[in-house]
Amino acid sequence: MDNAEGMRGIQGLQSSLFFETPEEIYARVFRELRPRAALPDLRVEFRRFANADSFIRLENGRLEVRISDLLAGAPAPVMEALAHILLGKLYRKPVPRCMPAATVSI
Repeated sequence: MDNAEGMRGIQGLQSSLFFETPEEIYARVFRELRPRAALPDLRVEFRRFANADSFIRLENGRLEVRISDLLAGAPAPVMEALAHILLGKLYRKPVPRCMPAATVSI
């Protein structure tokens, strides 16, 4: 990836809507990763975990995301990066290098 690509990704991240709900963020990222696939029913919930764990699974046509309650107040760019990481793992897609949290192991 050249510098111009990285800057476009960062600008896209910075221009993400800061008033999106977590469900809207996950739906948008899903459409980016799988533009031709139908959006499954989506449920994002914050749960108490002993640490900052997050889980995602697709079951019976429903996409369930469980995020640590420690991240409930996280800024939109952090939630977007987490969405790219979790959906990328689920669909075996690489995480874009421009994601700020992409270097964090989740």
